[in-house]
Amino acid sequence: MKTQHLFDEYNEYINNQEQSIADLTKQKQELQSRNKENKSRYKELIANGEDEKADELFTVIAEDDKKLNAINKRLDTKKEVSQEARDKKTVELLKHQKELSRLYANEKAELIEELKSIVDQYNTVIEKIESVNEDYGEEHARFVDVYQSEDIFKKSQNDKSIKSELRNDFKETQYSDFINASELPFIHDKKLQFKGAK
Repeated sequence: MKTQHLFDEYNEYINNQEQSIADLTKQKQELQSRNKENKSRYKELIANGEDEKADELFTVIAEDDKKLNAINKRLDTKKEVSQEARDKKTVELLKHQKELSRLYANEKAELIEELKSIVDQYNTVIEKIESVNEDYGEEHARFVDVYQSEDIFKKSQNDKSIKSELRNDFKETQYSDFINASELPFIHDKKLQFKGAK
């Protein structure tokens, strides 16, 4: 892929954004869990009359509450800003699609040139086929001329042995070209193929 580096850069950016949010979410969950345990411990200390330890723990709880509020605010903002940045980065990536025509132009030109050569070869063969068909038709007509000039049809009506002799060896009418269209390749799913070929 000629644009792989663009997708790599885009995916790295998206992964970094998602990882940043995941890390902050984990940090929030850990702090919430620790704060919940500390609040439970605080109640125990108060119940046991250990006021001094409870006061120290309360200070930790208050600091953690501030940190938790700050993390929540940062996480909400990061999610909002991250989506906006992601949308911007996505649009930036998609705008590079216009470069595909330029990036693949050389391959296209080479293949078209290759096809031109093949088409020229094909057309040369078709011309040879037309020439063979024309020669065949002319020679067929010569036999028919003799058949008609000698009035063989009438004679064969009276002499059945003539008809019998010619049955498998002579036809007055040529119904199609010797090399006809059904024997030539045709296009199927953008590929040339012969009838009956798989």
